[in-house]
Amino acid sequence: MAATVPVLLDVTCREGEQRPGASYTTGQKAAAVRALDDLGVDYVQVGFPIAGAQTGEVCDAVDVETKLTGIARAVPKDVEAAVDAGVDVIFIDCAHAHNLNVIDTAREIKES
Repeated sequence: MAATVPVLLDVTCREGEQRPGASYTTGQKAAAVRALDDLGVDYVQVGFPIAGAQTGEVCDAVDVETKLTGIARAVPKDVEAAVDAGVDVIFIDCAHAHNLNVIDTAREIKES
C-alpha cells in the first residue's frame, strides 16, 4: 500500500485577520506567502477577494510554487472577484444542497 502524502493548506493570511484589531498589509501577507512557500506549504489561502483588492495585490506581488487560494460564496460576483484576483484555487464552502449549482455557476463564469 502506498504511503499517503499530506497536503498542507495554510489560512493564516485570512484567518489571522479575524481576531479583533488585526490586519495585515499587502507586504506582510506577501512575506508570509513567500515564507510558507519556502517551507513547502502546498496551498496558502490569501483572502476573500470580494472584500477588496488586497488579495489580488498579494497574488501580483509573489512568484511562488505554492498554490494561492481565495474563498468565495457561491455567488457569481464572488467567483468573478476571485478569478480577477488571480488566485489559483477558489474555495467555495457551501451546504451539500448547493453543490449541484456551484460547479455549474463557476463553469459559466469561467466560460463567459
